[in-house]
Amino acid sequence: MNADVQDTGDTGDAGEAGHKQGASLRLEPELTIYSAARVREALLAHLHAGADLSLDLADVCEIDSAGVQLLIAARRDADAGGVALHLRGHSAAVHDAFALLGLDAQCTPLQSPAN
Repeated sequence: MNADVQDTGDTGDAGEAGHKQGASLRLEPELTIYSAARVREALLAHLHAGADLSLDLADVCEIDSAGVQLLIAARRDADAGGVALHLRGHSAAVHDAFALLGLDAQCTPLQSPAN
């Protein structure tokens, strides 16, 4: 698939008061420096809409430090915007990239709590 981010059309349960229902996005297989800018724009558009966001990482088979940085920045943007960001379906590539960078302990804590 040529798209870097696919909106699955799924919505989560209604969030806390003041939050829109969440969106679910499936990231495509390559999350590298070559796709990071396009993926970032798609993520920011969803986060700035004020809705909670769930990212499905199951299809990610190639991720580099730019991809890891993008996921960490997305969490910070979600926190700053007062929305929840949930990462699910971590692929082996995602786990390996976080481990290689010494961030494996942060892989699960990247979940942003609902405010």
